[in-house]
Amino acid sequence: MPKKQKEILTQIGLHVFLILILLVVMFPIVWIVSLAIDPRNIDKPLELTLIPPGASLASFRRVLLEPWGLLCRNPNDPSSCMTFLLLLKNSLIVALAPASSPYCWAPARPMPSPALTLWGARRACWPL
Repeated sequence: MPKKQKEILTQIGLHVFLILILLVVMFPIVWIVSLAIDPRNIDKPLELTLIPPGASLASFRRVLLEPWGLLCRNPNDPSSCMTFLLLLKNSLIVALAPASSPYCWAPARPMPSPALTLWGARRACWPL
């Protein structure tokens, strides 16, 4: 077998392998999206339907635009309810504060003495 033909077969085999890996990785994502757009609200589907009948984005609209009735100070007043954007903002604050703390607590420049590192260094975010 010539070297050129062997290289082509190797490339074809590699691409087939990569496509199989892609299918294995993408299947759960496609399955979750199909469950999200399924209007029947089935918790445990018994059959495989990647494109459900009557698929719509109504569930996304409901989550993004309608306030959550269980998270209201006053259930009769929709303005006192939590919305998706407010919950997203709170989640980002909770997630990003600890993630950014090593950068804020670390000195902006290295100090010559370990004793001066804690109190004498300028902080990147705020002085403590």
